Amino acid sequence: MPDVSRHEVARHVAIVGLLRGKHLMPAKTILSPQPAACLVRPPRPYDFERMAELAQQLGYLCSAEQIRARLAQMQNSQQNAVFVAQAADGKIVGWIGAQVFRCVELDPFAEITGLVVDEQSRSCGIGKLLVAAAEQWARSVGSRVLCVRCNVVRERAQRFYTANGFEEIKVQKIFRKPLR
Repeated sequence: MPDVSRHEVARHVAIVGLLRGKHLMPAKTILSPQPAACLVRPPRPYDFERMAELAQQLGYLCSAEQIRARLAQMQNSQQNAVFVAQAADGKIVGWIGAQVFRCVELDPFAEITGLVVDEQSRSCGIGKLLVAAAEQWARSVGSRVLCVRCNVVRERAQRFYTANGFEEIKVQKIFRKPLR
């Protein structure tokens, strides 16, 4: 850890628990832009209810049981990563999901599949910490780029991504067809 004052120490956040196969990667210290520090770690079963509540803040209705079932299918740490941000009081204030995207026409790359920070905790550096964890995971699985799709109506999120080094490369429409 660099030489810092006692006040600045409160701004340091340890990124821990990043899984690489079955081996724990070393912790990484990152400076948060605000004094509120969070621990970024993989989710635990008692986090699922809160993760569902946070997803609902973005309009995604899901339950703790659905979160549990989905995470159970995402256990390959070379393909998927999910992290939560735990505040000093123990409350989960955000989460991020990422995956390796594979297709015929492009080399594989890492993609953020979801990012949410509690409405009451936004603009405190928590999203930046979660993105940093996803970046570290992406590098650990050999990705040279991290992408994210962002709904065009989420202007604040677009500003967040731009401010954190992402560049807009395309605007597109997504179509969906229910399968019966």
